[in-house]
Amino acid sequence: MDRRIEELLEDHLRGSLAPAREAAFADALAAADAETRRMIQAFEQHAQLLRSLRAPDDAAPAPGFYARVLNRIEEQRVPSVWDSFVEPHFFKRLAFAALTLLMLLSVTVWTTPEPNETYAAVPVVEMASEPEPIHTMDASNRESNRDVILVNLATYQE
Repeated sequence: MDRRIEELLEDHLRGSLAPAREAAFADALAAADAETRRMIQAFEQHAQLLRSLRAPDDAAPAPGFYARVLNRIEEQRVPSVWDSFVEPHFFKRLAFAALTLLMLLSVTVWTTPEPNETYAAVPVVEMASEPEPIHTMDASNRESNRDVILVNLATYQE
């Protein structure tokens, strides 16, 4: 297909070409081969068919049509759990519950007595008596050293 035909085809089918451009399109179409002319003729028939199927401009729905459609859609819709959060009464209840909780917490804080020093006193922990010192061991007597270590391990207190 010729490039000039491709550029002007949509405007030709729409019927919006200026007379000079329409003449240029007709010249290019006359110079084209038979297959291109058949294709353009088929395009013109399709465009004419589409124009005949177009609804008239004065066709408009009856008053209240869109409102009735929206109401019907709303009636058929299944309510979900999340719809309760969008409801205005939910926010009123939520605000009331929050204010009630705030009031209860403030009353609790103001009526709680201050801590007494008797409750806050920490008991004093006394350390146990010092353990007996470890006896020194004599390197020459291994048997007595073993006995001293065994006694120290058995009597050790924390």
